[in-house]
Amino acid sequence: MRIVFIFLIYIISIYNLSAQSIRFIYNYKSVPNSLKMDSIVDETTALEINPIEKQSLFSNYAKIKSDSSMANGTRGFPDSSIRTRYVIYKNLVNKEVFFYTPNYAGDPVLKIKDERPFIWHITNEKGKLLSYPVQKATTDFGGRKWTAWFSTSLPFSDGPYKFYGLPGLILKLTDSSNSHNYELVSIEKIKSDSYKMLTDVSYINSKQFPLNDYKKMVIDNRRDPMKKVRAEVFQGKVLFGSEQKKNEYLKRNEKNLKIWKENNNNPIELDEL
Repeated sequence: MRIVFIFLIYIISIYNLSAQSIRFIYNYKSVPNSLKMDSIVDETTALEINPIEKQSLFSNYAKIKSDSSMANGTRGFPDSSIRTRYVIYKNLVNKEVFFYTPNYAGDPVLKIKDERPFIWHITNEKGKLLSYPVQKATTDFGGRKWTAWFSTSLPFSDGPYKFYGLPGLILKLTDSSNSHNYELVSIEKIKSDSYKMLTDVSYINSKQFPLNDYKKMVIDNRRDPMKKVRAEVFQGKVLFGSEQKKNEYLKRNEKNLKIWKENNNNPIELDEL
């Protein structure tokens, strides 16, 4: 009788989770500079799932809250301390993944549809995370080899970043170089769907960009980060009182961008280098 009662409690709890939107909080540890593996950046990220509509949204937790407030009519300046500025929307019915990212070359937001499939290899290795039974799976994505630990006790075929497609939620995700690590730390029930923030004008007016073209643009920007700065100067978008001030401006930006490039040589998708 006790076993039946515990089983019923388990079924009811899963039903309650499936009947409303849920926020899964992940700690994201990344190493921006591959030459300094001990320089780790910590971020709080969130995956918000609507199980009924089978849609989800993933981003930096602070960014989700900030953008959701703006979508609800509370205007303000975006938090400049947020490192991860992209937003990932998934429609799991159609298996669609859309990547929204700031475009520093013009349009405020780019919308990239990512149709690359995840080919998972599920192993027999099992364990436990946050009291949930988990199982190990591996895949290749974005030039990296990934290991995921998923749980069928959380019946959502989703996970952090762009990852999805396993028979349960991904609780932990790590690449083989230990440069990018996501780990679930808490679960919250939420009243509203943050993916509705995509109705904000900045997302509605986003420019859809083919994935291959976006990858090429990112690679070009990494190889020549001064291209946009030079274009703005020569097009007269930045005005100077003298030739000397213009040259100082260009040298200062070149130095800063060189430092940024050296310190950010380890993106989550290595095929963007």
